Amino acid sequence: MAVLAVTCPEKFLSWGPSGYLIVLSTRDELALRQLADRLPASVGCARFHEPDFGGELTAVAVFDTPELSGRLSSLPLAFSDPQPLHNALCLRRERNLRNCSRS
Repeated sequence: MAVLAVTCPEKFLSWGPSGYLIVLSTRDELALRQLADRLPASVGCARFHEPDFGGELTAVAVFDTPELSGRLSSLPLAFSDPQPLHNALCLRRERNLRNCSRS
């Protein structure tokens, strides 16, 4: 949230007392990157890259604005189906093990 506050200070300050945070998911990093690239510049978007995963884009934070209307409605709530999360973590673990064995 700190990155989002720095990226969009005006919107962060006017976020309001509710302060809702909704976490959605995409099928993979490419889908997340494409989603972020298609967002209107006026929305304000903070991208989070995970150093532990080689700088992969792991999250995008935006504020709900009229420009976003309907653009995220097709995304499922994150962690609503634990199997894809488990599969993604297993794939990352395998990739990390392969990278370590090459060193």
